[in-house]
Amino acid sequence: PGEFAEIWCNSILRYCMEVLPIALRSCTERDVEILESARNDPISAAFSRRGALSWEEITNDFILNAKRHTYIITAGSESLGYAVLEEEALHCDFMEISIAILPDARGRGIAGRALEFTHKQAQTEFPAVRGIRAWIHDSNEVSRRLFTKKEYVATGERNVFAGQSLTQYELTW
Repeated sequence: PGEFAEIWCNSILRYCMEVLPIALRSCTERDVEILESARNDPISAAFSRRGALSWEEITNDFILNAKRHTYIITAGSESLGYAVLEEEALHCDFMEISIAILPDARGRGIAGRALEFTHKQAQTEFPAVRGIRAWIHDSNEVSRRLFTKKEYVATGERNVFAGQSLTQYELTW
């Protein structure tokens, strides 16, 4: 009964997450706690280029920076994480994406659906943009699998940041 119950519960959870609509809403200063929880979680911080950030850095980077468009990922009244579209300085026809899911919301398919919503958001809000890029740590197998599944391809461009090797992935339309 234990194994059957677990399989059944996981199936129900997957079904609920597939039909539970998620949405993106613009981030405000009231969302700093959500941003901090998702961004500074040890797993998220380990795979970011700058590690954990202070509340002031989060406010400046995610809310006040005019080149970064930050969205809170929600399902009903529950906040699940955030997605950021950042205007690239050198390639104005591309944006860079960053996404973080709150620890309690991980493993429910939210990041994949949030990526799809973010793609639509970019196409609607920024019609001159022809694609999205992501820098992914080579050791972040979960993100590499997710972005590949969502049709991002490795561009061959690589970077080393704070001793960590990263590969650029790109989705064009």
